Amino acid sequence: MNIRRLMIKSFGKFQNTTIELKDGLNLIVGENESGKSTIHQFIEGMFYGFYKPNIKTKKTSETYDKYFPWENATDYSGVMIIEDGRELRIERNFMKNRDSVQIFDEVTGENISERYPYDSVTKTYQPALNHLGLNLAAYQNTISITQMKSKTTEELIGEIKDNIINLGDTKRVDVSVNNILKTLSERKAAIGTERSKKSNYGKTKETIEYIESEKVDTLKIWEEIKQLKLTENKLAQDIHDLEKKKKHIEKKMIFLKKQDSEESYQKVHQIREEINAHKLDIQKYYAFENISKEEVNDIIIKMNNREFYKKAFEEEQEKISDMIQKKISIENEVDQIDSIIIEIGTSEKISRDVYRYEEFENSKKYAGQTIEPENVEQLKNETGKIKGKVSRTKAMYTLSLFITVLLGLIKLFETIGSIRIKDNSVLFGILTTGKNLSFVTLIGILLMLVVTLLLWSSTKNKKIELRDLENKTKQLLESESDSIKRVKDIEERQQLLLSNYECENVDGLKLLRDKTIREELLYEENYMKARQLEEEKEVLERRINQENEKLKEQQRIIDDDTDRIGKLMKKLGISSMEVLKSTLDQFDTYKEIEQEIKNKEYLFAQMTEGKSYLSIESAEEVDNDGLIESEQDLSLLTEDEAVDVDGSYDELEEHLKKLNDEIVYENKEISRIITSIAEKENRVRSSSQIDEELSKNYEEFDKMTFKLNTYNIIEDAIRHISRNIQDNFAPRLNEKISKVISIATDYKYTDVKVSANMEISVVDNELNKLVRIDDLSAGTIDLMYFALRLSIAEVVNSCQAVPIILDDSFVQYDERRLIKMLEYLSKLNRQIILFTCHKRESKVIKRIVEDLHVVNLY
Repeated sequence: MNIRRLMIKSFGKFQNTTIELKDGLNLIVGENESGKSTIHQFIEGMFYGFYKPNIKTKKTSETYDKYFPWENATDYSGVMIIEDGRELRIERNFMKNRDSVQIFDEVTGENISERYPYDSVTKTYQPALNHLGLNLAAYQNTISITQMKSKTTEELIGEIKDNIINLGDTKRVDVSVNNILKTLSERKAAIGTERSKKSNYGKTKETIEYIESEKVDTLKIWEEIKQLKLTENKLAQDIHDLEKKKKHIEKKMIFLKKQDSEESYQKVHQIREEINAHKLDIQKYYAFENISKEEVNDIIIKMNNREFYKKAFEEEQEKISDMIQKKISIENEVDQIDSIIIEIGTSEKISRDVYRYEEFENSKKYAGQTIEPENVEQLKNETGKIKGKVSRTKAMYTLSLFITVLLGLIKLFETIGSIRIKDNSVLFGILTTGKNLSFVTLIGILLMLVVTLLLWSSTKNKKIELRDLENKTKQLLESESDSIKRVKDIEERQQLLLSNYECENVDGLKLLRDKTIREELLYEENYMKARQLEEEKEVLERRINQENEKLKEQQRIIDDDTDRIGKLMKKLGISSMEVLKSTLDQFDTYKEIEQEIKNKEYLFAQMTEGKSYLSIESAEEVDNDGLIESEQDLSLLTEDEAVDVDGSYDELEEHLKKLNDEIVYENKEISRIITSIAEKENRVRSSSQIDEELSKNYEEFDKMTFKLNTYNIIEDAIRHISRNIQDNFAPRLNEKISKVISIATDYKYTDVKVSANMEISVVDNELNKLVRIDDLSAGTIDLMYFALRLSIAEVVNSCQAVPIILDDSFVQYDERRLIKMLEYLSKLNRQIILFTCHKRESKVIKRIVEDLHVVNLY
């Protein structure tokens, strides 16, 4: 895969800039601040965007703000043309809330974005996964290497293991073992453990223990109820036996009465008086006449339960009131939080402006450094010196010219004189001597002419040099003026930026940024707290509704019981609950008197049977009340029973009284047992209800246990497979890095070992021992990690040759190792993009690589 073209529409300092790249080695040269790192980040952004990794909600990284366009704040985008079997066009909009990625077939123009993996968090397509086979962390730690950052990060260890496992097992890069393990861990955490009482697993376990405890208690109570019912049945049987004994004694008493009529008459008379006395007594309890024992027992139970339900009702009301107050408190707190509105994103804008201010400061620094005062002064001094030289040369030129002219005149005079005085012998001698002098003069003229020409040429050159120096000085002064203007313009832009925030200086702006960040973080924290409180409020509302339903049910029970009690009070003619309680306490007395009357009437009937004088008298006195039925047929004792009569009549009567007392006592016990059974039954649930709920919880608990066991088995299997695959890939990685290091170090180090945690050790061939990388020089360490990155890139992505991007990565290398590494890179069958500001690397590369593509950023 190769990158063909970068079309930077609006990114950092660049606007509408196109950079062409070719196969093989591409050299991008530029000074500091020329934009090399910006282009490097643009390539990364086109592949991955600028998002914070490993988060569940989309957030931009700090790089987003750092490379926000300087000029056009409405456009933050670019295009990258790549070749991977065919030419493809990647278009990306970086702008927050409008960010998007589209991939097109450059030949047909077809939009093929949907063929790429889709990130549900960032909601963008992922071209890097298809064409590089690396996620962002692996990319930054392998094929993208910046200055002084060859060493791999801790984050890479997991990513490289993940890539190795994926490629070794699935041959895919879109399946993350780390993500699977993370998902398993999250699912296990969602279920929880027995120790964590707040987790689903812990809560279910606790619920099971509670229901088991309730079941044990309920079984105990139902066992108590069973025993009470057995006791009730036994008492009922005892009462039945006592009634039989009572009838037998009564027959014996009748037999004895028949033995003595006088005595019988007295007894009948006494019984009649006792019946009348009891009838007078029972008139006080006439209201109980139409009320059954069961009805009284039921009302007593309901009265006892009524107090219990009323207390529970009041507690429930208080509980609901507390929840309502808590709900109101939550609503007030949420309203208070929501009343504070902060515009999210202000801190990001301020951060960008702080970055812009610092960029302006750097630009101002560079603008102010274009002219050095010493250089201007030096030029002025040189100009003065050259002017002095020009003056001196000019004077010498004038002098030599004068001498040359003078010699020429002398020669001229000599020639004229020789023509006019030919015959004068004296003059002839002089002129003969003049001939010799003429030759010397001619030589002098020629010499002076040469000197004059040389001086003229020197003067001309000095003037040209002087003019160049004056022009250069003028340009420097003009450049200095322009620099001052640029600095002033930058300062005005800085001041305008500060005035937007009413800050006096950049420190104030940074304080404002930090304050805004704190406020936004606090706002986000409060916002999340408010949402949690709203969830808590919803839970409270559901609980309040549930408790209100329970309250309604309790109220219905209380109303039903009150209605039943009210009907009984109306039947008894009672207006208050206190009177009803005391009245019901008299019911047993009424029943005792009623039973006593029945007993006496039965005895009276037995004694008067067959005795007309007793029957008539008794009938006359009692007939109006209808207490005796004249035709009642009571059998007498048999002869055997008569013989069996022992004791006196009084003894039998005393025995009968005791039997009646026992019957009354056991009837009271039965009433108490019935009340106790009803209370216990109201206190507990049925066993079927408990078993049903327990079964549901056990079923849920077993499901969670099964899931936990399954997750643990899967996790163990994945980790086991991971270790095996890593062991298989380790020799390949060691072989790759050893090859690179051997070439770069002239075979000083030929055996390099890389541990599972990406720790490097090397065998020193001279010492023949294993050396830790920390014991080597800084340059060698940098070389080791650089080789590790290249080797990892080849191991985890051996199926395709992806570009390697280097940003001033060789600053610590000596000349020999630099040449070796550049030779090695030039022979790789892949695209290399090398950013540099060093002439040393440029010269070496140009000497090594013939077909070198150079991009100049000067």
